[in-house]
Amino acid sequence: MIAGIIISALLYPIYGLNVLIILISNILIDADHYLWYVLKIKDKDLVKAFKFYKNRDIRPKYGRILHIFHTAELLILIIILNFYSRFFFFVLIGMVIHLILDVIYEFNNEYCRGLRFWSFLEYFITKIVIT
Repeated sequence: MIAGIIISALLYPIYGLNVLIILISNILIDADHYLWYVLKIKDKDLVKAFKFYKNRDIRPKYGRILHIFHTAELLILIIILNFYSRFFFFVLIGMVIHLILDVIYEFNNEYCRGLRFWSFLEYFITKIVIT
């Protein structure tokens, strides 16, 4: 999150106050983490949800997770909407920044590598067709 804030601040000279859209979309993309936690763990405590995702011992026990806002399909939708609305251009920038930072984080933290589905199609094939 800190890196996303810094990158957004660095973009201010280029995009002005539109960096607020970039920043907000960069942060709100993680709402799907909380949504999954509430639905799967059956607990609405935001602090516990945050600790769950940072816990290197507990998190891997749940296997691969689908975070719906982190999928290729949603990224494609935002790319398409970007052609029709300048607002979605800034949402796209925030989303891409966030996804790049997530990939870097997963690459550098072995405990969470491969614990996320990056596509609805991948999830569907893995969870429904194969099992």
